[in-house]
This record gives sequence, structure tokens and C-alpha cells, in this order.
Amino acid sequence: MTAVKDWMYGVAIRHDRDLMLLCRIKRSRKGDAYFLMPRDEPGWDPHASYHRDGTRHVRSHGGKFLVSKVQKPDGSFRGTEGLYAMAIQPGEVPLLNTPCAREEFSEVFEIGGEQLPIEEHHTLAVDLAEPGYSDILVLGKEIVAQKSFQDSSPWILVTLWRGLLPVTPECS
Repeated sequence: MTAVKDWMYGVAIRHDRDLMLLCRIKRSRKGDAYFLMPRDEPGWDPHASYHRDGTRHVRSHGGKFLVSKVQKPDGSFRGTEGLYAMAIQPGEVPLLNTPCAREEFSEVFEIGGEQLPIEEHHTLAVDLAEPGYSDILVLGKEIVAQKSFQDSSPWILVTLWRGLLPVTPECS
């Protein structure tokens, strides 16, 4: 019998001829989901996590922030729940310096650099979503690109939005 492996997904931006890593998304075989940000500083592992018991939080520099309890990511999961949303500032894309090695990932969501004009703000949002669900609407915001990773239920839905998303009450 083969053991179930963790899934690791890459979100990368094609800048000129280079494919640069923006973030990694991991789903553990136990059902936990993680948003992982590449950083050069040794020992710094900033990440957001959504655990199988429904606990969601962000960790950085040894601290735990924005702790909340939401629905469990199991067979009873309905609708969507946010994992993490990351602002992409004007001019930030050319500063990415971690190459994306496709062989390190189960799948890669590749975003074209032309989809991120240098003068515009964008938001990359990662949500857990009930299978078949992709109708996340934010008033006044445009979806630039979207991909769902359908390895397990709930799906992992990654959306690139034009503009900055409003802060939700549980994150303020």
C-alpha cells in the first residue's frame, strides 16, 4: 500500500523569460493547508495555516497572529473560507528572486507578467472552497486569473485580483 503524500503547489510569475516563485501552497496528508512565503532571511518562515480542526492563523518571527476558528476542512465543508491574501505592490514583481523549479511541485499556477502591470496593485487570495465552487465576488474588483487545485476536498482556490482587497473583520 502506498502512503498518501503531501501536495505542494507553486504560484509563479513569468517575468521576461524567467519563472519566479511568488508563494507555495501545501496541503498535508492530514488535511492541513499552508500558504508559504519564500524569504531569504535564515530562520524566518512566515506562513498562514488552516488546520483540520478549523483553526486558522498566521505565523511570523515566532509569533502567532490573526487566530480564528472556522469550519473544518472535511466532508462537511461548504462555501469558502480564506486561507491568506497577499498584496502585490506596484513594481514588486521584478524584485522576485526565487526561481520556480516545476519539478518541486505537484502543479504550478503560472501567471503571465503582462497580467500584473507594474503600476497597478494586485491581491493574490488563497481560499479553501467547496468542490465546484468558484463564484467568489468582491464588489468593484476584477479577477485577473484563477486556478483551483482539486487534489482533495475542499479544493484550494487561488485568485489574482486587480486592486487591493478590503480587510475582513476577522483579520482587522
